[in-house]
Amino acid sequence: MSVTTRTKAHRRIVAALIDARHKSGLRQWQVAKKLGRPQTWVARIETGQRRLDLVELGQLCRLYDLDPCKLVGKLVGKLSDED
Repeated sequence: MSVTTRTKAHRRIVAALIDARHKSGLRQWQVAKKLGRPQTWVARIETGQRRLDLVELGQLCRLYDLDPCKLVGKLVGKLSDED
């Protein structure tokens, strides 16, 4: 089984989430507080140490005012040729 936290696909998703967090004006601790998680949870996601499940991705997208379908759709086309 491959380690998907090290793939280009995973790095692109993480980069998109970090960019969205920055655009929303939120700091990691604020995201964590809003989601009832420790700040280290956000940090581990953003450093690629932790994968997200679909529910968690949905929570972050809602918080960042992103459409998760559009986010994934935008990335899928780019990723299929790379990994």
